[in-house]
Amino acid sequence: EEPNEIAMELAIRNATVQNLVRDGGFTEIWIPALEAKDLALALTPHLDRLAPDQQLPVRLAVKELVRAAWLLDWHGDLGNRQRVEAAYAIFGQAADIITATYDRQ
Repeated sequence: EEPNEIAMELAIRNATVQNLVRDGGFTEIWIPALEAKDLALALTPHLDRLAPDQQLPVRLAVKELVRAAWLLDWHGDLGNRQRVEAAYAIFGQAADIITATYDRQ
């Protein structure tokens, strides 16, 4: 798949997670969160195609998104809204950095 398509799929998963967080569907978060993690990781072989000044921010955003996806899975299972929202803040910001970078390609 092309990186732009991967980023678009990532944006869709991010919106799904955001809606689940808002609506309190914590036990359902793990599916789109872990799909987004896999999509973010699928971008890593393509990072060298980005401009040099974009590579590090996207690499760091991928790392943050992966970590936050696992936290969303964990805290979603426990049903802790405060921790789910904190994990989503990291996840959403990372997803936004990644998708914004590829929107400009």
